[in-house]
Amino acid sequence: MSMRKLPKYKIQVVVTKNGKTIEKREVKSRTWVYNFIRMLYGLFGSSKGTDNVITLTNTNGYDAGFPNMDSVDLAVGSVLAPAGNAYYGILVGSGASPAYDPSKHALDSPIDPAQMEPSETSVAISAENVITISRSFTNKSGSDLTVTEVGLVMYWQGDYL
Repeated sequence: MSMRKLPKYKIQVVVTKNGKTIEKREVKSRTWVYNFIRMLYGLFGSSKGTDNVITLTNTNGYDAGFPNMDSVDLAVGSVLAPAGNAYYGILVGSGASPAYDPSKHALDSPIDPAQMEPSETSVAISAENVITISRSFTNKSGSDLTVTEVGLVMYWQGDYL
């Protein structure tokens, strides 16, 4: 039996100051969480008019039925958060020593958007089938901030997953 590997993903961090790039770093990640895998299962295992296929944990720690399609129309979920919205899309945190746990459903210590203002989240796909989800953050705190956590949260029918 061959061992299958999870798809790879990476986080690219670009720090700019006064329009100039002062640091660029790429980090490979292995921190897939159960919610993401269960979300894919829910999407693949649902059909039009189906209610709950699987239960996920929302960012407040409560159970959320997924995909929970209440009507005959396919429900829509998105990571395309508007500028200033720190509830979904790419989120950043500053947990002192965030520990990886595949059952995590939220950042340990989210950075307040008044301190680190998020731009609009965007999604693109390349000809090589590489999906890029991007968002920039502007430091409004007046001092240096250290980001130790990055998360991707989807908005789905009133829940942040």
